Amino acid sequence: MFRKLIALSFLMLAGLACNLTGATIATPDPGILQTAVAGTLTASAPATAVPTVEAATPVPPTATPEPPATDAPSPAPVASVCNIAYVDGSQLFCLNESGVPVLLAEMGVEVSLSSPAISSDGALVAYSIDSIEGMSQLIVVDADGANPRLVDVAGQVLTGGPDAVNSAATFQWQAGTHTIFFNTRYTPKGGPVGPGEYINADLWKVNVDTGEILNVLSRQSAGLFALSPDGQYVALSSPQSVGVMRADGSAINLAVITFPPVITYSEYQLKPPVVWNPDSTFFSLVLPSADPLAPDASAIFYRITSGGAAQALATLPGNFLFGGPVAGDFSPDGQFVAYGRSETDGSAATLFFVSADGAKTQSLFKTLPFFGLGWSPDSQRYALSVEGANVVVGVDGGSLPFAPGAVGLTEMRWLDNEVVVFAAEVDGQRGIYQQRLGQEVQLLAGGVRGNVSLAVRK
Repeated sequence: MFRKLIALSFLMLAGLACNLTGATIATPDPGILQTAVAGTLTASAPATAVPTVEAATPVPPTATPEPPATDAPSPAPVASVCNIAYVDGSQLFCLNESGVPVLLAEMGVEVSLSSPAISSDGALVAYSIDSIEGMSQLIVVDADGANPRLVDVAGQVLTGGPDAVNSAATFQWQAGTHTIFFNTRYTPKGGPVGPGEYINADLWKVNVDTGEILNVLSRQSAGLFALSPDGQYVALSSPQSVGVMRADGSAINLAVITFPPVITYSEYQLKPPVVWNPDSTFFSLVLPSADPLAPDASAIFYRITSGGAAQALATLPGNFLFGGPVAGDFSPDGQFVAYGRSETDGSAATLFFVSADGAKTQSLFKTLPFFGLGWSPDSQRYALSVEGANVVVGVDGGSLPFAPGAVGLTEMRWLDNEVVVFAAEVDGQRGIYQQRLGQEVQLLAGGVRGNVSLAVRK
């Protein structure tokens, strides 16, 4: 019964948004939703998960980042550590250090769970509860399923005006702390008036241990953000500029580089994704030209230091936004860009690696249409999924299959340079699997039923 409160709260807000009768309806008290969510999660005691479990134990990351200097208190030691978290439809699970799935949250059909993220010490898992009306709630829970708490975005983030309900959009843990950085979106109380992003383009942070929420950047100051691996810097990407700042809110430079907006032929504005170097000294990005479909379309490869110095590395001709299955993906070390090019008839695609200075391009893999799964942490391999097959391709030109016989592979994460974890069906069993490249696939948790979102501890 208690678990239905969250669904009822979302439906109350949805009714306000739709306003079918046209009558004037009072603004909902954000505290009502907060109480419902918190009460719902507190009433759900931690339980052993339904999925079946094999003996395999997930491989933890090879190294833990050094804790940076920060204004947040140092996390206390914990008894339970989460190495892998996954959402299975309306349920959230954690695979702890013993490889046992622990049920952290379970919702009804009216709402869904998404975006699991694990703190760097493995003690906490953050996730989003999403309603069909576009509103969401940011929740944090201990790795053993205890002490769920709501980050009260709607009650404390007052951007967007009185006619909007604010929700957390994207969020990321700051390494070495229990602090989450997040930006927000809004939902008009009368309902969306048309297509669009409905984002506030702001930046906030919350100390999960104390509950204190602080504004870092005001509305319309930022777009995408990405914290550096050491947690000390934040890269900022907007439709017309890319910048960087210190995570403590100092040394803000919102426009290290500026550029004309990129035409996306849709309602969203491109905010170029950035990739941090593992040592946090710089990040890289691919910036397409203003019209990616123009005959003279091109892209510039940039490197921007944490101190705010920019370097244009190379300019390559081509459509780096719509031209293929991989638009332009920088390796973590900033030395290579992976991109794909599709045949004009859509029958096949080719994976290319190009050096960051543009001097050397390799055509490495031509196959049926594929989608990219990302670089290994050491930047030596790139994973992709092809119809009926999955493969990692090395910068040296070699390739190695993984997840043999896997059907419907939808999510894959690198645990380290040699081990991957993925969600798929293998031998008729849909579940979460782990594989050390070149060795047999191991089942971590079976009985997976719904759409899966994966997170690994970094």
